[in-house]
Amino acid sequence: MARVKINISLSTEGAADERTIYLGSTHIKRWKLSVNTPYILRLGSLEREVHIAEVAKSSVFQLHPRLAAQYGLHRGATLCLRHQQGGRVLTIGPLLGVLLTRIGDAPENPFGAISSFCRELITAGERLGVLVFFFSAARLPDKASTIQGWTYDNGWRLRMFPLPDVVYNRLTSRVVENREDVQRFLQQFKSRPSGGLFNERYLNKAEVFDALQKDEGLKSYLPESHMYKGKVMLKGMLERYSCVFLKPTLGSLGKGIIRIRKNTDGTYGCHVAGSTGTIRQIRYPNLSRMVDGVSPRTKGRPYLLQEGLDLISVGECPLDFRALVQRDELGEWKVTSIVARIAARQTFVSNLARGGKLSTVTDAIARSNLMAALHGEMKNRLDRAALAIAKGLETHISDAHFAEFGIDLAVDTKGRVMLLEVNSKPSKENNAPLGVENGVPEGAVRIRPSVRRALQYTRYLAKF
Repeated sequence: MARVKINISLSTEGAADERTIYLGSTHIKRWKLSVNTPYILRLGSLEREVHIAEVAKSSVFQLHPRLAAQYGLHRGATLCLRHQQGGRVLTIGPLLGVLLTRIGDAPENPFGAISSFCRELITAGERLGVLVFFFSAARLPDKASTIQGWTYDNGWRLRMFPLPDVVYNRLTSRVVENREDVQRFLQQFKSRPSGGLFNERYLNKAEVFDALQKDEGLKSYLPESHMYKGKVMLKGMLERYSCVFLKPTLGSLGKGIIRIRKNTDGTYGCHVAGSTGTIRQIRYPNLSRMVDGVSPRTKGRPYLLQEGLDLISVGECPLDFRALVQRDELGEWKVTSIVARIAARQTFVSNLARGGKLSTVTDAIARSNLMAALHGEMKNRLDRAALAIAKGLETHISDAHFAEFGIDLAVDTKGRVMLLEVNSKPSKENNAPLGVENGVPEGAVRIRPSVRRALQYTRYLAKF
């Protein structure tokens, strides 16, 4: 089955039959199409019967404006055209719908903090032949075959589209994602024969570690972890380790994490990460007082109790690593990028939103207190660990489909690579701005490998 890229052009209003598409002789000869035979033109869930008119010595693909409007197409849209030899279906696409938590009403900036990311997706789609639109959880269709969404056509435009070939779930609220209408839409979309859905849902910390514990090949990456069940468990862990962490299973950005450290004089230091990123320190004279002090903070909220690790650091600032692992154009897991994150002083949370700083892996390792003999091999170790963890999650969490993970890794002072957590919705807010960067002309959009890979996987999932 062949695939070519096409640019949509529109015929003059009233100058042609609405059901006629003007197709260049290049395409007609390639697939031995007949101008006397009706064909089905398909985009996403929409199919319309059309007739072909040949345009000599051309590769044009021209539609009547009213027909284009039914598909949500605009002049200059770039897609792929596919035809199976001997068949009567011309398929254009893929059509990618990106599901967001909310979209504003201002056409000049409907996406807020992720506007750059959305524009980047649009531009990458134009280069790869993927038509991208964005829709929100506030405007989901109810058993309809069309959906309202935003796309870019000399500015952001609100249009009606067929149900897409693929949905990329970028919901950033667990509450919204678990809403009844959202779950109904996702399940109905998944049930369609051609419905591709990825980054299907959030993962929680306990679920990730429970799944990976089933894989003998991954246990070396896992600190000892348990769902927190109260005082007895906490006392037991502190008998084995001088430092432990309590992490909200549904938390993000380091909020609510509690670090408990046993001091040499028998006292206990408790550090609590607040919702604004501030770290509060509390000192307890003994184990019993510490346990009594921590218990109210975890009441009514599930926590993961985890072994504390003696991490490498830069100066006195803890160091960890964020790997982005994605499926590629063949559906295979690949490490797209790994960056180092250096926590701010007097904190144990490395998130950028909490004052952490980015660095290259090579530079951070060189500046760290890791033994010099391990510096050269650490990047490869991190790559192998991230890839193995992504494949392990695919194997052991089978109720949902994922195409990218943000995998947070750490290295202890012995050189062991350890898993901190996995994020199935890696943040897209910290984007490179439009403008001059790495040779990108002013006013152009820089396309990162991560965005390109998401669209390549969209083509794979939609069989383009």
